[in-house]
Amino acid sequence: MVIMGSNATSLLDQLAQKVSASGLIGEGDEIVIASENHCANVTPWLEVASAVGAKVKWWTVTDTNTTNDNISTNNDNDAMGGHPKMESCILSDLITEKTKIVAVSHVSNILGTERDISSICNLVHRVTKNKGQVVVDGVAAAPHLLSPKANGQQQWPVVDWYVVSLHKLFGPHLGCLVGRRPMVQQLLSTSEVTAETYDGAEEAAPLLMSDETTL
Repeated sequence: MVIMGSNATSLLDQLAQKVSASGLIGEGDEIVIASENHCANVTPWLEVASAVGAKVKWWTVTDTNTTNDNISTNNDNDAMGGHPKMESCILSDLITEKTKIVAVSHVSNILGTERDISSICNLVHRVTKNKGQVVVDGVAAAPHLLSPKANGQQQWPVVDWYVVSLHKLFGPHLGCLVGRRPMVQQLLSTSEVTAETYDGAEEAAPLLMSDETTL
């Protein structure tokens, strides 16, 4: 299903708000955030964690625990305060049955690091028994990895949410959020989510229930 909005940042922010309002994430649940993310895929999830009492875990690019082998992943984090607590560069160390959101960039706009989205989704869905959702910022990846020439016959992973900026693809200045049908329907069934609740999405309402998607 496709949701259009004014830009990728606003779509991610509104997605986080809807996830929070839906009750799909609550106190004691966990949100894993990749440390190299653009702030658009960081700040909204920190705000969700602060609002509902969820725990934030950080997936780092490199091992930051070279001098202390006993960094705990059991203590609650203050999601909005102080220095972010970096926990592990190994995603499997962070994912548990309590994980509800994994926010990651397909390609970092700062480092150029490319994440293996297929492996990430497989891990998260397996460990959480399909209760965890992967939110991918594809803005930096789209111009290079989403073209037919680059993609070829590659089968795309079963990713829950994937956002791009159309102007980075020589299109209009709009954001595009693609969600798996079960994820969108879950939000529709648990909160007042409609196409009109997304800023600038009124004209895209017919696309919200579209089956046409390559993800």
